[in-house]
Amino acid sequence: MILSLFKRSSGAKTARNLYGDVVRQARQPAFYGAGGVADTEDGRYDLILLHMFLVLERLNRISPDPAKLKQDLFDVLFEDLDLNLREMGFGDEGVRRRIQKMVEGFYGRMTAYREGLTGGEGALEGALRRNLYRNATPEDAAVARLAAYVRADSGPGGSGGCGVTCRARRLHCSRMGAGRGRAMTVGTFPLSRPVPVSDLLRGDVVSLTIDADDDERRALADFLGIPEVKSLVARVKLRAEPGRRFVLDGTVAADLVQSCVVTLEPVETHVEGPIRRVYLDTPPDKEDADLDPFDDDAPDLIEGGMIDAGAAVCEYTALEMEPYPRAKDAPAVENTAPNGDGETEAPKNNPFAVLAKLRDLEK
Repeated sequence: MILSLFKRSSGAKTARNLYGDVVRQARQPAFYGAGGVADTEDGRYDLILLHMFLVLERLNRISPDPAKLKQDLFDVLFEDLDLNLREMGFGDEGVRRRIQKMVEGFYGRMTAYREGLTGGEGALEGALRRNLYRNATPEDAAVARLAAYVRADSGPGGSGGCGVTCRARRLHCSRMGAGRGRAMTVGTFPLSRPVPVSDLLRGDVVSLTIDADDDERRALADFLGIPEVKSLVARVKLRAEPGRRFVLDGTVAADLVQSCVVTLEPVETHVEGPIRRVYLDTPPDKEDADLDPFDDDAPDLIEGGMIDAGAAVCEYTALEMEPYPRAKDAPAVENTAPNGDGETEAPKNNPFAVLAKLRDLEK
């Protein structure tokens, strides 16, 4: 689920938020169920690389100048890997050698998936078997689901309609696919509060208080891929502006339960802040085509004469939630016996232990 990040300001903040959503998407249960990927450190890491590939490929299609954001995203990935290796106890030289190996593996994966998409019948399935499933022997049906997922997301529309697609993925696809003037579809989100545009055109200012009930909170937790949404309250107003533009602004506050990235224990987190969205009920003029797609006010295109305030709140929550939740007592470094390099080995039960393994990533 990559959300509305492409209409945010460019730079490191955009890349960090985008990477956080890549990590969350890679943790969606459907990949480890119907997709057949092993729910292990290796499997989680491999899915992160697969989604990095999907995001980088899409940037090539929807951004007029993708190089800067692609480089920022690459930097954030390897800054995160560097940090995790150091938290495991590796020294400068050990980190350098491992990061070098990971960079080689990263480019190998990107090449393998790209050739899989452009190759003949079975090429993508073969790339997934070698890189995503490694030495395991997955069911043909699971590989077919993942291959369909990758092809759908890599297509011109990025519709992502395959069976393994989860609700968060549908949001990813709808928001990334169209660039300027993205369409917002009512009714595909855990929270739905449609407001007729006709009311706003009369000059009305529509005020809403969205207090998610039990069913909505459970659905939103599933949508976000987290254990629980304890509460969510949004207070927003919608109004019309000249030029058939419509604005939603207000505040959102949510109490969430996420999983610690180190111990996987429950972590209570809080999201709170201002929300603002701009909408158009007609496609932008051709002369607007060169406007910055990362601008906060890049409008969404209204479908069916409705603005779904609930969908905007879902997006805000997913975008602002903590990408790397940590329990207060989560260890920064595991005290274990040093290896031959004089560095401590990463504990085998650490979710990031895969980053410390000296193995060749299959090309």
